[in-house]
Amino acid sequence: MDIMYYQSPLYRQEIVGGMTRVLNQMYDTFVEYNPDFNGQVSFFAHSLGSVMAYDILTGWSPLLLYDQFVTHMIAKHIAEAEGDNRQILEQLQDARAQIHNLEGGLEAILRSSDDRLKFKVANLFCVGSPLAVFLAMRGQEAINVIPKTEDVQRIYNIFHPADPVAYRLEPLIHADYRHIRPVKIHHFNSSKLKFPYSSLPMEMHKRSLRKISVKKGSSKKDPEMGNIVTNAEIGVDATKANEHGEREDDDDELDDDDDGSDSESTPDSSMRHHPGSGGSSPRSGTPVSDAPAPSSKRWWNFGSKNSEKSLVETAKDVVAEGAEIVKKISPLETLLEGITHDLKLERRLDYSLRQGLTEVSYWSVLKSHFTYWTHHDIIMFVLTQLYEEH
Repeated sequence: MDIMYYQSPLYRQEIVGGMTRVLNQMYDTFVEYNPDFNGQVSFFAHSLGSVMAYDILTGWSPLLLYDQFVTHMIAKHIAEAEGDNRQILEQLQDARAQIHNLEGGLEAILRSSDDRLKFKVANLFCVGSPLAVFLAMRGQEAINVIPKTEDVQRIYNIFHPADPVAYRLEPLIHADYRHIRPVKIHHFNSSKLKFPYSSLPMEMHKRSLRKISVKKGSSKKDPEMGNIVTNAEIGVDATKANEHGEREDDDDELDDDDDGSDSESTPDSSMRHHPGSGGSSPRSGTPVSDAPAPSSKRWWNFGSKNSEKSLVETAKDVVAEGAEIVKKISPLETLLEGITHDLKLERRLDYSLRQGLTEVSYWSVLKSHFTYWTHHDIIMFVLTQLYEEH
């Protein structure tokens, strides 16, 4: 019901206004007791709350979207109208243009001073967030997904792989980011925490690598990626558990980037980060991939050095003309080269929790959406981002 009310322009304004007033009151109370405070403020927003926080920080309103539609329709009718009707429509168009040229534009008219925050927000931590779906429904342009405003500096989209409500943000910026794994959040007492998340390299999903593979010994290039990769080079190891009882490479089992076809026409196919359970997922009826099976020799070769290499290293592409080697390039490099500069991510947006071996039941799918508040890994992750320099 809260989503339905928030989608209504009438009740939405009451919700946004009430939330903004409460946030300002909390800030005033904190400053009253801490008059010397000069630190940063961050939001930790769950589910629909992340959408509300995003809208408050960016000043978005459905009335602005409606205004864009009206502007488009007026221009369309002017092109078709004649005589007095055309003149009236042109006058209306000019009047609307003058409103937009006012200080603050139409947004200043639609938003009162009570609907504005008294402070800037450094970080917006979205957890279990359907924000990507809301932005897709609004027709948000990819270049505007990350707010270009001083009101918020950075967005973190944190999700559990089995959460049926949460969606990825990065594929909304460019469809090819669906082939890139979200950043895995370390266990709260892991030794990996001494390395900052910003230093972690991008990695491709195994399923995406399999899509560009060819049979061993074949010299064909994949038409989509333009690379030559053998099955032995990208063989898939069996699912393993790490020292914390979690599934290794669980996001390849809960993959979001392959629905059995190459279609990119729906936001679901590019943003969804997991297959979910039951009927909640567009992936529940996914056909079996026609990619060749991994080499059995590679599966048993646990002791070799090659088995310890990352997928990016083992999937190195050798582009050759006849017997002469021209260049080596990885599938990841090829993928990133196809993304224009203005859509390349300066900092990662999507961060995934690690799924435990026991978190595969229907109950786990439902429970996953409500476990963020007390999850130790998330608590440690937030602390490392707020105090990374320490």
